[in-house]
Amino acid sequence: MTVTVGYREVIAKREHWKTLGKKARTEVIASHWFPAVLGPEKLYYIVDHHHLGLALLEEWVKEVKVGRCSRTSHDWTKRSSGA
Repeated sequence: MTVTVGYREVIAKREHWKTLGKKARTEVIASHWFPAVLGPEKLYYIVDHHHLGLALLEEWVKEVKVGRCSRTSHDWTKRSSGA
């Protein structure tokens, strides 16, 4: 099995999440939001906290807060169809 440095961070965040009780988990979700930009096909793309985001997905967290960033320097028209 190959683990990248980035995925080690995801594993660490999952391990921490598992130590939290129900109340603490609720507080974490309530106090945290993911900055995102609106991209192609009107889908949101998170631009930070992606390690935590993946950790929460893998822990079956179904909802989180997303804050829309109003500006981005990314040119979505240059996105390849294979990305």
